Formats: sequence, C-alpha cells, structure tokens
Amino acid sequence: MIYTSYYGNMNNLQKQGFHRRQFVGISLNNYSSIQTEEKLCVNPVDFLNYKYHQMEWSDYRLHYLDKLYNLPKVWLDNLFDLYDDCVFLCYEQDNTRCHRKILMDFLNWYYVNCKGFSIFERGKGIICREL
Repeated sequence: MIYTSYYGNMNNLQKQGFHRRQFVGISLNNYSSIQTEEKLCVNPVDFLNYKYHQMEWSDYRLHYLDKLYNLPKVWLDNLFDLYDDCVFLCYEQDNTRCHRKILMDFLNWYYVNCKGFSIFERGKGIICREL
C-alpha cells in the first residue's frame, strides 16, 4: 500500500512504526533528509497561482491531473513496486484541497482501471490511502 500524509504528521507516523526512509516528499521544497519524487510534485507556477488565489481549485486539480496522466506508463506501472509501504508527504495538513488527495484518487483509479488490480490486491485493501 502507498500512503499519503503531511510533514507535520511525521512524528506520529514514526510512533506508528513508519521509518524515515519510508517518507517520500511530493512537494518541491522538502526536508533535506527525505527523498523527493519530483515526478509527483506540483508545477511550482500552478502552486503559487493557487496559493495566491490566481487559480481556482478546479483548474489546479485539472493541471495536476494532466501532469499525472502524462507520466510515462512504464514508470506508473512500476510505481507501486517502487513505493510500496511508503508515505508520500506534502505540507498541507488538510488533504481535501491538496495535490496528495488528487494523487491518491488517481493512483487508486489507475491501478484498478488501468492495471486491472482488484481493490483488494495483495490483501491490503485500496492501493493508496491517507494516514
């Protein structure tokens, strides 16, 4: 399973048994001690436009989804194996208006509809979920 959360929750995640090496940043300015997966980061211009109210949530979401849909299929197909049992982190505490929610929904859709996984693949339930 792939998880999502935010940097402010790292201590709680470590108390739950996650190790720092399982954390993967999906924001452009990550903690230096945490690896970053730049392919999953939001375009910085889109981020700033959204943050400063120059872009609506619906456009921000569409831009990020477009980025995800255009990732190389081979890379997406291997994403689960690369990051199984990892936690994708960004800065936003509330995931309802955050790119990690978009990513989580996309990965669940992709692995069920494009890869043919059942939602109970590997006995772990859904592919990606928020912690």
